Amino acid sequence: MDAIKYIEELPFTTKKNPIDHTKSLLKMVEKCKKNNKSKIIHVAGTNGKGSTVAFIASILMDNGYKVATFTSPHLVRINERISINGEEISDKDFNKAFNYVYKIIKDSKMESPSFFEFLFLIAMYHFFSANVDYIVLETGLGGRLDATNAIKADLSVITPISKDHCNILGDSVEEIAYEKAGIIKAHTPLILANQESSVKKIIEEEGKKLNVAIRYVDEKDIHIDSINLDNIDFFYKNSYYEKKSYMFTIPFLASYQCLNASVAIEVCNYFGIKRVKEGLAKARWRGRLQVVDKSTIIDGSHNPVGIDLLIESINNLREKSIINKGKITLVFSLMRDKNCKEIIDKLKEIKDVENIIFFQLENDRILSRD
Repeated sequence: MDAIKYIEELPFTTKKNPIDHTKSLLKMVEKCKKNNKSKIIHVAGTNGKGSTVAFIASILMDNGYKVATFTSPHLVRINERISINGEEISDKDFNKAFNYVYKIIKDSKMESPSFFEFLFLIAMYHFFSANVDYIVLETGLGGRLDATNAIKADLSVITPISKDHCNILGDSVEEIAYEKAGIIKAHTPLILANQESSVKKIIEEEGKKLNVAIRYVDEKDIHIDSINLDNIDFFYKNSYYEKKSYMFTIPFLASYQCLNASVAIEVCNYFGIKRVKEGLAKARWRGRLQVVDKSTIIDGSHNPVGIDLLIESINNLREKSIINKGKITLVFSLMRDKNCKEIIDKLKEIKDVENIIFFQLENDRILSRD
């Protein structure tokens, strides 16, 4: 059986499978565990989840830990979503994990999982079998009903929340915040990134109900020192460093990455990881304001707030002559379940756009040229 073909033909999400369905299957997958020492970090939010996972993993790996990550979406190969110490799962190990999970599902006679649920179970089998020190999980969509929420994390993390997937999560940012806050577990600490007041209130109320200690990451404690084509130097002040500011370097150009990096610093501080600078400087995450050269940038922004940050970053880099100031050719594609009109209207705000090229990917969710 072609494992990837089988998974790609599954529905992306399904309403008929509650979170208990994933928990039951996960319990069966857990039988392959070699030990119970893996610490689990669960990351939800709208923007910055993947980058935050990349920063956390890079710091932990630099400190000698064996680190597993589960992220989405993939850019080229589905294997990218499942990695250990930065190496994506091999085709051989993917097929091995697929066969294990497939047999569990068939033997249990339970409903077939969704695309994302199946991938999550494959990832957890791979991680449990590999005897990793840390597992860093990125939610796929929302949080409360997300397949990744079947786990009991050692630490929860919520990055900035804004409107996205409104057809599933709700039309208001408050409804979306409620879904994201669903990853909060009783007595499990939470690292919370900067949020608008209504979102912060919802998360704090949920945290209070579940007796959760919250560590905040405030943009006011972040100060950018310099930006060049290779990296950003910034200061971050927190209680772990006795309220003193320390300079950190990240190999990215977007200023918003400083917030994601600061969240990762707090995560690692929680686990007593003292050496964070070197790991931050080694972090890599493709397709996020990725500069190929001074004339070519690749970015995966896919919601209005993400587009706002992209535009702000491009204009800032052009003003500082970090990237070229000439005319811009904008090449883009969109999923039709996104807020397409608002995103397209915002893209028109980029200065000096000379040509706009829309291309239609081969995907059932893609926005048509028509």
